[in-house]
Amino acid sequence: MAKAKQTTVEQRSDLGERIRMIRQKRGLNQPQLAERLGVTKNAITNWETGFSRPDLGTIPRLCEALNVSADTLLGIRREHLSEGEKQHLAAWRELTAGEQRSVDTLILSLAENRQYDRIQHLRATSLRIRWSPDKVCAGAGNPLGDSGEAEALWLRRCAETERADEVITVTGDSMEPTYHDGDDLLVAYAKELREGEIGVFVLNGEGTVKEYRADGLYPHNRACYPVIRPQPEDGLRLVGRVLGRVTDSLRLTDEELRIIS
Repeated sequence: MAKAKQTTVEQRSDLGERIRMIRQKRGLNQPQLAERLGVTKNAITNWETGFSRPDLGTIPRLCEALNVSADTLLGIRREHLSEGEKQHLAAWRELTAGEQRSVDTLILSLAENRQYDRIQHLRATSLRIRWSPDKVCAGAGNPLGDSGEAEALWLRRCAETERADEVITVTGDSMEPTYHDGDDLLVAYAKELREGEIGVFVLNGEGTVKEYRADGLYPHNRACYPVIRPQPEDGLRLVGRVLGRVTDSLRLTDEELRIIS
């Protein structure tokens, strides 16, 4: 039962969105559509938000009220039906109303189970990582706050994302060609770095990403930026080690994010 409950909204949201779009296109508000159908406004709201759906007996009256075909309302593209699908549809039409409801219930249950399995797979192969709105510079320096305000990114599991504690965004070009302005970096909190590792630092209250060496913090774009040689009064603090860049292949698609959220 819990499995079906978790995915019901996902399965019904497409129908609800079509009801909302068609209603608005027809210039109707929710109370007006409810009056035409003899239902409450809350029923319309629940259909459109996906918390419930119109029963089969209401579909014809809903199509009439919205002046739309059942195919359009249900998102059926007959021109794309295969021969096998057409045969199934023809067989379904030969069933009694009760038999049709049984078939509909079975199909919904199978689809919900498949969607549940997909959600579980996504959750097993993805993880949420803290993403800070503060940016670190690969240039002149940006404030890196400790306000605690942060969001989270869903990323695919891999060796680097599993080690990362935070995603931090670069601004500026001092680390080109290694990292570019706007790159999201995977950062693991650390207390020290080895020579040649790239880290995120706070210097004079500003965040910066540079390569660590014993004699200073090195940009990779040496033609445009000097080596930073921190002084004791600069309050240098290491935030963490840069593990790599968040590539497009590590990001979930919009559809996957909709499913997993």
